[in-house]
Amino acid sequence: MKKWVIAILTVVLVIILGVAIGFFIGNQEVEESPESLDDKVLAQQNQHELEVVNELSIATSGQDEKTTPSTKWLLKTTYNDCGHTIEEKQDIPTMYVNLTKEELKEKLEKEWDIEEFSKDQVVLSRYQHGICKEHYVLREKDGYIAIYTLNQYDQEEFLEMTEISVQYLPELDVENLKKGIQVTGKKELNETIEDYE
Repeated sequence: MKKWVIAILTVVLVIILGVAIGFFIGNQEVEESPESLDDKVLAQQNQHELEVVNELSIATSGQDEKTTPSTKWLLKTTYNDCGHTIEEKQDIPTMYVNLTKEELKEKLEKEWDIEEFSKDQVVLSRYQHGICKEHYVLREKDGYIAIYTLNQYDQEEFLEMTEISVQYLPELDVENLKKGIQVTGKKELNETIEDYE
């Protein structure tokens, strides 16, 4: 009888051991099947690529900002002799479209300084010898008031003749016009002319 019990126990033990080994091997195949390994590797690669793209975008944001055809272009010129700063707004020249700040700086060489740079607006400034073109002189010419501008060498250049006759002006005004009445800026020029009308 003892042999019989030992034989039954041995068979039961072999069956239990077989089931356990089968269960263990089956779990390992499920966990590491080629399809699931490929999915894991692909997921890890995608995560790594996403991290690299994020790092690049953080590192280059602001550095690679470029001008566009709709970038506003503001030029500021300060004249040494009169101290006035003239601002000129215009469309960005096509030769300066699609440039970074550094590329623009290279193209401008040393003529202009970049005060502000973004895709929306570029502000450039420079200093220039002489006086600005906002200096005018009113003089009597051929019985009428004439307008002259002063060039960078402080010399008068004829700009235009007005329709205002000096014939009916007070003598003091006529004397001042013969000497030349200097005005600065278009606003002051227009106001002075209106005073004589």
